[in-house]
Amino acid sequence: MQNLAQKLIKKSSNPQFIGEVFNFAKEIYKDKKWLRGKDLYIDHVLRMAISLQDMGIDDITVSTALLYGATDTSLQVEKESIIDEVEKKFGKEITELVKRTSELNKIYYSFRVNGKKQRQEEKNENLRKMFFAIAKDLRVILVKISSRIDGLNRLDYISPETKKIYASETLDIFVPIANRLGLGEIKRNLEDLAFSYI
Repeated sequence: MQNLAQKLIKKSSNPQFIGEVFNFAKEIYKDKKWLRGKDLYIDHVLRMAISLQDMGIDDITVSTALLYGATDTSLQVEKESIIDEVEKKFGKEITELVKRTSELNKIYYSFRVNGKKQRQEEKNENLRKMFFAIAKDLRVILVKISSRIDGLNRLDYISPETKKIYASETLDIFVPIANRLGLGEIKRNLEDLAFSYI
């Protein structure tokens, strides 16, 4: 983790700021696990941030990736406290982006488990529209896509059936979003990774 963090900070146009965001994220996530408990959450967001940085994305978006799951807590008081702290330390812009990524996660996951009978394509199209409506900012979608790419690279510990579901979601939701945004290289990357599990 330390090597990844050093790489991220060193390559940044504002190393001090990115270092502060990373240290805050590390403190917030502590030992929080990601993806079936086989990986630390801080490692996941670090890989996301480096991926975005490698694409030439700005430090605000990279910071949002580092804080991607900071507000994912079931305790409203704790969530509000974290949001206040993020705003005090890093400003309103990052705070808004972090809140939007959190909202997007909530909508996305509630949509996934929704038991309503609905044609799959209609459901997928509604979900894609909701992504754009909630995100309201391309950077939020880029953060979500970078999380998906990192997830696709780390499905070793889940069942073949779950891998197929994850891959199908990628092809049904994320690939069309990348395509609509004109992100050809990201679209191809998502497709290549997803097809390897189907």
